[in-house]
Amino acid sequence: MAKKGEEWSDEYAQFKDLVVTLDGSNSTTLVEVQHDTNLSVRGGFIWEMHALEYIIEGISLGAVMRTQWALSTQKGKAAIPELGDTGLYARGEYVQIMTTSGAIASIWPQWFVWAPAIPCASPNLSMYAKTSVDAAAVRGTKIRARLHYTTKKTDANVYTELAELWGG
Repeated sequence: MAKKGEEWSDEYAQFKDLVVTLDGSNSTTLVEVQHDTNLSVRGGFIWEMHALEYIIEGISLGAVMRTQWALSTQKGKAAIPELGDTGLYARGEYVQIMTTSGAIASIWPQWFVWAPAIPCASPNLSMYAKTSVDAAAVRGTKIRARLHYTTKKTDANVYTELAELWGG
């Protein structure tokens, strides 16, 4: 926290847990989960997002497929948001390919690091997920993420400008 008389902000990172679960009956179906940030123009704060770590739980060997996910301020998307879409903070894709020996290797968690930090002035964040091929082995698989952020005091004009810029 800032010293007396200075503008208020966090000194240390806070964490927000985010989870999306692939559809239990068809993993190619796009799933969206909204996560509340509790940010609002009346609250006078924004988040400065520094990093996002994520893990795909229980990936099992099987067909060649892509598991895609995204974190966005936009809700109600009909497809995984593309790079360059308004409000997109992160987009991940895990490609699973079997080798002739059947071996596959992954290192978890994976990281997105934003330097400088990216501002967030959205009352919620939507996390999306789907696969390219339906496979019983991945139905219901969870994609877990942990967002590293600090909170910063701001005025209504800055909050509104950021919300408009990022589609919040």
